[in-house]
Amino acid sequence: MKPQILKKYEPVYPEMAKKAGIEGQVFIQALIDETGHVAETRVLRSTNPVFEAPAMEAARKFLFKPGYQRDKPVKVLVVIPFTFTLTR
Repeated sequence: MKPQILKKYEPVYPEMAKKAGIEGQVFIQALIDETGHVAETRVLRSTNPVFEAPAMEAARKFLFKPGYQRDKPVKVLVVIPFTFTLTR
C-alpha cells in the first residue's frame, strides 16, 4: 500500500518572486519512513531555483500514513508537486 498524506503544508511564496511576477513549479522527491515522517528530500525538477527552498521546507513538514508491504510499514519514495501561482 502506498503512503497517504495525512497533513500537508503550502510553501511560502518568495517575496522576490511575487514582486517580479514569477510563477513556477517544483517537484520534490521525499523518502517517507516507517512512521510516516519525511526522512529525506531532494529537488527532482524545478522551473525556477527561487522556489526550491520553500518547496523543500514545506515537503519536510508533511505527515503521511506510512506505506505497507506484507502488513509491515516500509520506507517509500514519493514525489510531491508544488505549484507557485500568483492570484490575479
